[in-house]
Amino acid sequence: MSAAQRSWWGWGLADHAVPAAEVEAMAPLVSQSLGCEVQRREPATLASLQLREPRIAAPHSLSEICSVEVEDRAGHSYGKSFRDVVRGFRGEFPNPPDAVARPRNEAELVSLLDWCGSEGIAAIPYGAGSSVVGGVESGGDWDEQFSGVVSIDLDGFESPQTGSDKGRLQELQSGVLVVDGYTSYNKVVGVDGRLRAGCLAHARRKLFEAQEVAPEAVNEALDILQDVYTVEREAKKQGIAGTPEHLALRRANSAPAMDKL
Repeated sequence: MSAAQRSWWGWGLADHAVPAAEVEAMAPLVSQSLGCEVQRREPATLASLQLREPRIAAPHSLSEICSVEVEDRAGHSYGKSFRDVVRGFRGEFPNPPDAVARPRNEAELVSLLDWCGSEGIAAIPYGAGSSVVGGVESGGDWDEQFSGVVSIDLDGFESPQTGSDKGRLQELQSGVLVVDGYTSYNKVVGVDGRLRAGCLAHARRKLFEAQEVAPEAVNEALDILQDVYTVEREAKKQGIAGTPEHLALRRANSAPAMDKL
């Protein structure tokens, strides 16, 4: 993974980090809010990391799609919960994956999984890397039960049915793309009329975090979101989830609620 892409220890793009001067300026405000002295710290550098040596080596047929680079292994060690980001910031990586694989098509994925299965290697789907429940971590039982761990990143994967999702998205002239914090899609949103949106679950969580600041407004917003969730429960109850009838129900009830929000 290039440093110009996703940050290896935190959310977002590496070159979009808050400048040191701005972080320094925040310190007094945070100190005042917490009632204790807060000082700015620098994140760990890749050069300072001391990862354990890989315990496995990919066969020659898979070497092109498998990486044991420090940046790749560190960047695929954790998800993006607060605990994960803090550990990454500090440079704490006791159980990094032994390799990071980026299969580009179905054949390479099958070969990768065949290798993992035949050698007793744990294959962990990395997804978008936004897990907040430890879903992409190794260590513990993984180390005891398997000879090694491979993190599988499908960012460049092209399925036989759809080809490259990002390539197809670049052909769209407008629309809304729901991708949460998946930074890989930055290149296809924010241009040519395409918009980026997150899911309501994440939005709802942020509202809860803001309750102490604006309780009246937040409670009103939460009530509106509850109306939207009610629509989804009703669709499941009627057995119409994912159907044109479900879409009609959303347009009739959810759309006005979201407009109000």
